[in-house]
Amino acid sequence: MSVLHWNFYMTPKNICRVFFAVTIISLFFMIGNGHCISIKIGWNPSGKGDPTGYKIYYFCERQTGFEAFVIDVGDKTIKSLNLQKGYQYYIVVTAYNEYGESAPSNVLSVNTCTYRLSPGKKTMKQTGGFSSVEVKTQPDCNWSAASGSDWLKIIDGESGKGRGVIRYVVESNDTYEPRTVICTFAGKSFTVKQKGKK
Repeated sequence: MSVLHWNFYMTPKNICRVFFAVTIISLFFMIGNGHCISIKIGWNPSGKGDPTGYKIYYFCERQTGFEAFVIDVGDKTIKSLNLQKGYQYYIVVTAYNEYGESAPSNVLSVNTCTYRLSPGKKTMKQTGGFSSVEVKTQPDCNWSAASGSDWLKIIDGESGKGRGVIRYVVESNDTYEPRTVICTFAGKSFTVKQKGKK
């Protein structure tokens, strides 16, 4: 559960500002089949003022620019949104009543990129050598790669966008003990085990 505080200001006809404090009480992801991710956000208005409804604005960042959507949820304080996988979304909420609509809330940022590594782990010989891992993701999704030890060096693919390959080299293990390193590739843990001398 992630909790955020969203502030609203509503300006009625007499120019007096009415303060709204809106708290997100739940934010969770339900990874569905196909190309969508469903998120549910809920907010708990408190403080002064008398909003009669809320609007959710969400913006999808694409290569061609931003695509905007708006939903009037009435007086509901919880809503599910189906977001397409592989994009960065920015979500704000406004409150409204008979006098008009409030300023937007603080921005809620949601990234719907999904990442998969192939293979998911690796075992290397004692002599070390070169290897690689494929990053599988959507075309507009950025990723990076970081080694977890000085005996594993990334030689290509420290960062990328969309599908790509991370190439690395493992040094020789000159001890009799096996060793393990956990790297971070595209936000995921990638474990490399290496055998020791016999």
